[in-house]
Amino acid sequence: MIKVLKPCSKCKIEKLFSEFSTDKGRKDGYCPQCKACQRETRSKNLEVNRARAKAWRIANPERKKEHDANWKKKNRERVRKNNQTWEAKNPKSKTESRRRWRKANPDKVLAACRRRQAAKLKATPLWADHFVIEGMYELARVFRRAGLLLEVDHIIPLRGKNVCGLHCQDNLQLLSRSANASKQNKWLEV
Repeated sequence: MIKVLKPCSKCKIEKLFSEFSTDKGRKDGYCPQCKACQRETRSKNLEVNRARAKAWRIANPERKKEHDANWKKKNRERVRKNNQTWEAKNPKSKTESRRRWRKANPDKVLAACRRRQAAKLKATPLWADHFVIEGMYELARVFRRAGLLLEVDHIIPLRGKNVCGLHCQDNLQLLSRSANASKQNKWLEV
């Protein structure tokens, strides 16, 4: 005869196996407590469990760091979406966070700036009209002084993943700061 009911070790009520979490270490393959009783136990012990977890994190910082890194690696897409959601809800915090990071890491900021300058030099063809290019940057400066936050953007990015553009007059456009930041290093084909 096939057994379809199992008694809960806590509430003593016989319930369907679907009411129990699986546990491969058990003889029957299910936890002794039903899901409802497990939920109740967890909610009662919430503060104790949080304190225990916090103490473990403090005692094992290297293991915690390793665990977090592995989890982020396995859940890259989820982390990216969570970050985008947070940044959309907290634009001021995002800006302040980036400002603090730049202040704390001037060497990394300088290195990124130098990489971009080097890429720009390598991506500037001999036939590029430097007068027009400088004019675009001057135009952006004039708009900024007038209160319009416009930036010069490379339509095809200089350091894109799939394609790299040139630093020339035909590859430049004026974009708002937010549009340029959201575009990142991507080529948005029309």
